[in-house]
Amino acid sequence: MSPSTHPALREAVRLILGMLVNRDYVGIERVTWGRRLTAAELERAVQEYGGVELTLPPSIELENLEVIRVSGAEPPRYAVATDLWTISGRSDLTLELELAENHPGLYDIEVTNLHVL
Repeated sequence: MSPSTHPALREAVRLILGMLVNRDYVGIERVTWGRRLTAAELERAVQEYGGVELTLPPSIELENLEVIRVSGAEPPRYAVATDLWTISGRSDLTLELELAENHPGLYDIEVTNLHVL
């Protein structure tokens, strides 16, 4: 099974997206252990974009995530970039994640970037 179709990987991405939609930046910082981006940095990125109301993407977007395996990483590590959505549709705000599969189906998540693409 490719990582992009692995339900646990999609659920890990959906978790972070749901927390962004709910503006739970502190929760994201806790889930990611504050690596790379802090709650304040995440909030600032959304505010700099205009403080728009984010929504979850259509299910098909999560089904078709582009997942790239990080070469040579052990445990297996994957990079994911996904567009964020607003009530008006797809935005040009992009969330980048790295997910390490420390145990089969269990991922350690890092938010590596949140930016306008």
